Amino acid sequence: MATVQVGEYEMIFDHGGSGSEEMGGDASSRLDADNLTELTPIVASDVVASKEPMLRPEVLSSKQKLSNISSALTSSYQTPVSEQDLEMDRGRLRSRPPTNSTYSAEVTEALARMDQEVGPPRKRGRPKGWKPGMSYAEMRGNPPPPPRKSKKPLAKSGSGTPVNGETKKRGRPHKDLTFSMRETYLKSTPNYISFGCGWHDEVTSDICPAELQNMETLRRHIYFVHGDMDPLICRWGKCAKQEPPTEYVDEDAFRLHMEEAHLESYMWHMGDGIQNNGIWTLKQDPNKLPDYLFDKDGNQVTPSIHDQQLEDHAGMLERKRKLREIRRLAEENAPTEKEYLKQILGLSKGLP
Repeated sequence: MATVQVGEYEMIFDHGGSGSEEMGGDASSRLDADNLTELTPIVASDVVASKEPMLRPEVLSSKQKLSNISSALTSSYQTPVSEQDLEMDRGRLRSRPPTNSTYSAEVTEALARMDQEVGPPRKRGRPKGWKPGMSYAEMRGNPPPPPRKSKKPLAKSGSGTPVNGETKKRGRPHKDLTFSMRETYLKSTPNYISFGCGWHDEVTSDICPAELQNMETLRRHIYFVHGDMDPLICRWGKCAKQEPPTEYVDEDAFRLHMEEAHLESYMWHMGDGIQNNGIWTLKQDPNKLPDYLFDKDGNQVTPSIHDQQLEDHAGMLERKRKLREIRRLAEENAPTEKEYLKQILGLSKGLP
């Protein structure tokens, strides 16, 4: 066992019993680190890999190498070192790039450029000097954008604060009141297609200003207003420009020409128009029941509400009172069980 004093550190070397002869002196001899001179350097991995007892250390090169040897010797005495660990240690030494290589310069330049573009890392948490109610953006030097100007001042929900002189009511708003059929009809603005007459005047050549609601009314207008002249001449559309105009012998020929030459194409373009014949039919025969109340044989299968009487509240109570009286009388006059058996068996006479 040998003890070496190097500055503030003390190293102990074990030589397996033969240390006194190999050291050439007392086992507790001490060396001063200032008297060491530079000789052959000692590699830590070689010292650890050696299986022979450690010989007397020669003079070391410097204090830095002494500290490396001290850490290597301490780890060798604490845990066994395998061949795999030694190989990994040598690989780390070989893979360590030189400090003055171009690779390290490029990496340093890239890191410096990245720091300029990205800037310093952003600190997490609340900024220094922050107090409750203060904005984080203002503390970091980023003032928030100005608030948008609202068109109408908004009041808090349920506060009852008047807005433009009006107080907002709490709760769900009421539904709009439903209008009656008459009010809905008066407020409606329907858009109907007008069926204009294309008949030209014989004297002024102006078009007839009449506008009808459907095709049937337009036909009646043509035949009763413009078709009563003598002789019958068609002055609808292009027929009014013919010279001489075409004359028709009778009314049937005139109507056939109007249907085939003019009204058929007119109806394909405009359609039949609105139909309002239902009310007129009911007014002609108000007592006639609708057809959907009858079956295919003409028998009424669904009752009509035409002559149905409406019952008021007093009439309903009177009808219920009469029904209760009928049930009471039926229960009082009901036969007994013995009388019921006689009625069933037909032996009402002759049984005791």
